[in-house]
Amino acid sequence: MLTLLAQGPRFYSASFRKLIQLEKRGYTVLTGVTAFDGAREWAITAAGLAALEAYGRGADRADFDVMPKPIIEAKRMPSA
Repeated sequence: MLTLLAQGPRFYSASFRKLIQLEKRGYTVLTGVTAFDGAREWAITAAGLAALEAYGRGADRADFDVMPKPIIEAKRMPSA
């Protein structure tokens, strides 16, 4: 699933449980686009790409059971 999403956002049924599980882990996200038949567009996140890369290196399943920590970017305050 992540392999397909790594190629670009795709439409899936609104009730596709695998994507909902991946979203809870922070690996996928809804883009907000809905098709005429009710399918919703999903995309992979940076955490999903990292998990996919780790899987390719032969990472242990336990590596994927930890929720990814959100990335917080530092913002500069405008100088007075």
